[in-house]
Amino acid sequence: MSKPDPSEQSRSRRERILDAAFHAFATRGYRDTAMDDIAGAAETSKGGVYFHFPTKESIFRELMQTTADKLVGRVERAVALETEPVARAEAAIRTVLATFAGHRTMARLLFLDTVGAGRVFQAATNDLHDRFSRLIQGYLDDAV
Repeated sequence: MSKPDPSEQSRSRRERILDAAFHAFATRGYRDTAMDDIAGAAETSKGGVYFHFPTKESIFRELMQTTADKLVGRVERAVALETEPVARAEAAIRTVLATFAGHRTMARLLFLDTVGAGRVFQAATNDLHDRFSRLIQGYLDDAV
């Protein structure tokens, strides 16, 4: 019988923490979610959460980044199916809007829960908005 791989266990716990945090933030909002809530939902200790993430903010930032990366991937896949510049721009915009319409929790976490959460979060949120603006702008520029 082989022992579980410690690095795989660590990755698995980290993913459980992120998943639990996403659901906790979606349910309670960022400000009303405590590290204890995340630890309980992830079925790990508070120390286990802190082992992987030094702060609640670091968890939220990672969730923002992961969510943004997934959305960019969706946009790139949709755009790759089109050959005409206008169709590519339309596909990019349609994909962003459809994703947010279908995943309201994701949209709320990315765009609303960070409002009023402080300068650090505002900077991170602005970076995400800029990333999406540049992505869409690039397709619009090609279409003109």
